[in-house]
Amino acid sequence: MKQLFKILMMAVFATAFIACNDDDGVSFVGKDNYIVAFSLTVDGVTYDASITEGKIKVSIPYNVSLENAKASYTLSENARINPDPAEITAWDEEWQFIATADNKESRVYHYTYEYSDISKSGNVVLETQADVDKFKATQINSIDGNLTIGTDNGDGIENLDGLSNLESVTNSIIIKSSYKGQNLEGLASLKHAGSIKLGTLYKMSDNETLEDIALPALEEITGDLILRNALVKNINLPLLASVGETFNITTDNLTSVNVNMLSFIGDDLTLIGSTTATESSDIESIVFPQLKKVGGNMTIQYQKSMTSIYYPVLEEIDGMTTLDQCSQMPGLVFPELVRSGGFTFTQCSALSDIQAPEMLKSGEIYIRNCSNVNNIDFSKMTEVDGDLYLNSGTIKDLTGFAALETVNGVFTLTGVKNVSDFSCLSHLKNVKGLSLGGVGITELDLRGIDFNGGELRLTCEKLATVKADDTFNGSIYIRPDNTSRITSFTFEGFSVINGNFESGNFNYVTAFTLPMKIIKGDAIIAISGVTAAPVKDIDIPNLTEVGGESCYSANT
Repeated sequence: MKQLFKILMMAVFATAFIACNDDDGVSFVGKDNYIVAFSLTVDGVTYDASITEGKIKVSIPYNVSLENAKASYTLSENARINPDPAEITAWDEEWQFIATADNKESRVYHYTYEYSDISKSGNVVLETQADVDKFKATQINSIDGNLTIGTDNGDGIENLDGLSNLESVTNSIIIKSSYKGQNLEGLASLKHAGSIKLGTLYKMSDNETLEDIALPALEEITGDLILRNALVKNINLPLLASVGETFNITTDNLTSVNVNMLSFIGDDLTLIGSTTATESSDIESIVFPQLKKVGGNMTIQYQKSMTSIYYPVLEEIDGMTTLDQCSQMPGLVFPELVRSGGFTFTQCSALSDIQAPEMLKSGEIYIRNCSNVNNIDFSKMTEVDGDLYLNSGTIKDLTGFAALETVNGVFTLTGVKNVSDFSCLSHLKNVKGLSLGGVGITELDLRGIDFNGGELRLTCEKLATVKADDTFNGSIYIRPDNTSRITSFTFEGFSVINGNFESGNFNYVTAFTLPMKIIKGDAIIAISGVTAAPVKDIDIPNLTEVGGESCYSANT
């Protein structure tokens, strides 16, 4: 019986053991569907991939070809992959892989690759042609520092072929005078630079050979582009989209500029056509078709042949725009400009047309010694944050300033003899001074304008009537020029003047009546007559208070 019991117990244990094994076979069906590791091997060198969130990315040096690459990979236990990486040869393409577990659940992986730089950290100085030639053997395509090409007085460098792999220089590329090449062909692969400097903002380059600046792959300059050299003739930067700081071209011989993709300049834009402060550059036209913002000043100067410079989409100039000694420039047009730091136009004899029809606000505006300006269109501008100075004998009217409300400086019209109507400035409410001289205005209505303590200065030949509010918040200086032949002069308003009052030179006025009750500053009234029309009377019937000195005199 005991023997039979042992046999039965062994049978029970055997059955239980078999049952347990069957249960284990069901519960351990593979559920994982991961690619655990992946790599490519090229010419005996293995490059491991990063695998995150269904993405397989292999990083290889820029100079390595994937043409003969072989893949190695590891999957989760019992998982399968489709397609099989071992059967793929075109690893320079993107692929999708499906990893499937035993339980038929699948996971998708996306394969890509990227090229990594062979980088040099620190400054690189290439003093000789041998240095340039040796640089190519390093296969470096990225310099984390400065690159200096040549020296001030060393052996000549004839070409830059040794830099043909170079794509990025994080700091400055500095070109010295010992570089004897005519162009920069060796830098044809350059995409990014901190700065490019041929000369500095404080010193002209004395390089004697470099004429053509062509960088066909250059996309970005995070710092300055400074090309200040007498010989530079052609500039071709077709892909350059951004200059983080200064854009400065100063040369005597410029004939062409291509910056068709440039949309942003972080600081000053300077185009000077002379290294000796005389008109000399031969370029006739420059177009900035994509430029939207200039973060500093914009200066165009000494351009003897330039007839057009065009900014079709420029919206913002943070600094002052200066057009100076550009004798052939007939017009300057900013069709999309909304805001400007100001304008200065000087010694541009051909300039007749100035347009910024969408501009809402500007800094100070000066038009001086531009004798042919006859059309100004700032028709939406409501504020000038500074002085507004117009001096051109051919300006016909002020309708180009019709929306103007505020001048946070002195508004000066001088020598604009064809301007005979001030009424188009009906929206003007605030100035810090108004000076009119040599204008054709006969009547001036200033009612509703706050002078904010500034001065009204009138030296006009034909002006005979001035109207203002009863309280004038400023000072008045009025003396017609010596050619004036007006015989009467009328003030309306001006009961209280919160500043000084000075008048004189009314040579042909025989009676002078003033409406003032209170002059809080000095009152100097000197009316000089001439033999043909002596002044007979100065009448201030309502004056009760003068806060400063007072002086009244008349020649009879």
